[in-house]
Amino acid sequence: MKIKNTKKAYTLVELVVTIAILSITAGFGIGIFASALRNYSTASITANEQDKALEIEAYILRHARVASDVYFITNDSSLYSNSNFSDHIVPNEAAISLADPVGGVMYCSANSQVVTYHDKYLDDDDDVVNSADLQVTGVESIEFKLANQKSDFTQGSDDSFVYLKYKINMIEGYSVNGAVMLYNCKNVVFSHDPDNFVESTLDSTFKVGGGSFNTGIAFLKK
Repeated sequence: MKIKNTKKAYTLVELVVTIAILSITAGFGIGIFASALRNYSTASITANEQDKALEIEAYILRHARVASDVYFITNDSSLYSNSNFSDHIVPNEAAISLADPVGGVMYCSANSQVVTYHDKYLDDDDDVVNSADLQVTGVESIEFKLANQKSDFTQGSDDSFVYLKYKINMIEGYSVNGAVMLYNCKNVVFSHDPDNFVESTLDSTFKVGGGSFNTGIAFLKK
C-alpha cells in the first residue's frame, strides 16, 4: 500500500512574492496615511490662523466705524517727527491718552509676532480706564492705508468719505484683506489729488508689527 502525502508547502519563491506584494500594499497605505496627516495638519494650521485673523478684523471693524480720530503709533522717530504726518501719527500710546478719549488701541512690540489690544472706556466715575490686555500670537504684520474717496475732483467735497484699508498677515501665510468706512473720522488730512477720485495720506501704507519698532493703531472716540 502506498501512502500519498497530500500536504503542500509554499515554495520560497511564493513566499518572497507574497512578502513583496504585502510590502508594496503597505507602502501605499502609509503614503495615503501620511498625505492625509499632512493635509489635516495644514487645514488645522489654516483654521487656527483664520480664527486669529478674524478676531483681529472684528476688533478693527468694531472700533473703526465709530472712531472720531485714528492714530498710527510708532517710536520710529523718522515718522512721528515729520510734521506732514503729525495729524495722525504719534510716538506712543501715552501721546494719545492725554485727551482722555475712549475707544480701542492695538499694538505690537518690536520684532514680535504678538498683537496686543484693549478697550478704553469710562468707569462709574467717568474716568477713562483700560480693559485687560488681550493677545493674538502668530501675526506677521497688519498693513493699514487711509484713503479719501471723492465724488468729484473738488478738494473737500461734501460727498467724500474716508475709509481704512487693512491686510492682516499671519506667519504661516494666511491673510485677510478688507476695508472699513470711517464715518466720523475728523483728524486725518489727505494729500489733495486733482486728477484722481481717491486721495491718500503722505505716509501711504502703515505697518503694525513685522519691524524693529514698536507700532500700533488707535481708534478713539472723543
